Amino acid sequence: MSGDCPGHDDEPIPETAHKPRTTDQSPELTLSQIFAALSNRRRRVLLEYFRRTEESVERADLVEYVVACESSSESRDEHRERVAIDIHHTHLPKLSGMGLVEYDERSSAVRYYGHPLLESILEAAIDEDRGRDRDRDRD
Repeated sequence: MSGDCPGHDDEPIPETAHKPRTTDQSPELTLSQIFAALSNRRRRVLLEYFRRTEESVERADLVEYVVACESSSESRDEHRERVAIDIHHTHLPKLSGMGLVEYDERSSAVRYYGHPLLESILEAAIDEDRGRDRDRDRD
């Protein structure tokens, strides 16, 4: 993930972002389901964004966040288009199928329900991703 990604490098993350939350709609997931949700780096970035907000978000905001977090050899517009397609057709349906988000394709609104164990593991996974990025940037 690049330094352009909000909350990475030296930019502090709000304290509330680190508190796992549970809502009445939080799904019951097996450990295997949690690891499946976290197995893809782009989904980890989406979940990191979700844990920073308690409101419904627009798919376009998610796309912009992911684009800011990734480096690509493509033009920014091409990269944005690929990210938008991937989020719409792959990642949001997967997270929705697990019950982690409610995704209204017509309005493009996405609501995250929270999951304490997933968020605890996510924090460790994001730290690992950042460490790998720093190591790669030094090479």
